[in-house]
Amino acid sequence: MQPGGDIHIGKSYKIKVGKEVILKRLAEEGFTIKPDSSANPIGGATYYLVENIALNQSLNKVKSIQIGFKGSFLLVNNIYLKENLKMSDWKALKEFTKHYRTLIESEIINEVK
Repeated sequence: MQPGGDIHIGKSYKIKVGKEVILKRLAEEGFTIKPDSSANPIGGATYYLVENIALNQSLNKVKSIQIGFKGSFLLVNNIYLKENLKMSDWKALKEFTKHYRTLIESEIINEVK
């Protein structure tokens, strides 16, 4: 997975169901799913942008999350924020990454697995 966006997550999750099932579950949860034509399909992964994000503690700051699928793995790659983060403090950026990774796991990944 290539780093990009405002916050790079770069985490993969083993899934037991197919890509179509997960995309359908995300849509049923109210997320908007769009193919990400700007993504470079490294190693045969297919990427999508998940929009209409309302994570509990994000205060509506997330514009979209780039996810991908490769084999039996769901890839969570990058987060794009509504406002540019432009953060040069790596320690603070690491905390943002940890915060958003926890939110994504609890509010999205656990719901679709």
